[in-house]
Amino acid sequence: QFSNWRYSFENSMSITDIKRYLDGVITVLREPTFDEMTELEKLKARVLHTILVAVTEDNVKATAIVRSVVDGNGFTTWKRLIQSFKPASDDRLTSIRVGLMQPQWTMKNIIDQKQQWKSCLWQFQMEGG
Repeated sequence: QFSNWRYSFENSMSITDIKRYLDGVITVLREPTFDEMTELEKLKARVLHTILVAVTEDNVKATAIVRSVVDGNGFTTWKRLIQSFKPASDDRLTSIRVGLMQPQWTMKNIIDQKQQWKSCLWQFQMEGG
């Protein structure tokens, strides 16, 4: 599942300052280009692309997306991956949001229900909510 993979990947990248770029690139409307980057940012983009090549090789769709970025711009690669694997519509996010705002908890197994609610919250956040 992409949301689990994304969480793990972003967590791994949090030890580098590339993580802030991962967060930033998904908020801008257009794909970043090398022309607007500093030399250090270009290096980070190439490193990110190289990492993404390695960690997506087991997924045909992800590999095709990574290979489509011929200039090796990892920030563009990341943005395309996020866009390609996000839910197709807002209906799913709306459904998750309603479940989060109106949980149907009972006194039986309240701890399990709370953990399931937290899991839904995490999924909602990972999918752009």
